[in-house]
Amino acid sequence: MSEDFYNLTADKFIFKVARDRYYSEKDVWAKKEDSLVRVGVTDFFQRRGGDIVYMELPETGKEVKKHGEMAQLETIKAILSAEFPLGGVVNDVNSQLLDKPETVNEDPYGDG
Repeated sequence: MSEDFYNLTADKFIFKVARDRYYSEKDVWAKKEDSLVRVGVTDFFQRRGGDIVYMELPETGKEVKKHGEMAQLETIKAILSAEFPLGGVVNDVNSQLLDKPETVNEDPYGDG
């Protein structure tokens, strides 16, 4: 495992945790990048729900509130809702997730 991550064990599962982010108690991460903040879901969040098959993302330019809905993720098991860890305005979204939502399962701290 890279030194950029550490392992967290829960029951018999091992989850990857990126060291360079802030985490909410709702399994969402935030990372400051210049004057913007990038947000996403944790490895634990994406594994808990199973394979993601569909996503709804917020609109660019939308003003959001802390704990407001960030995204809805439809998995083979359930529909999950991720919450914004902070308030602000959505500057951009990862639109590739609309066509390839499984990217969140493959790389929750990178392309997902």
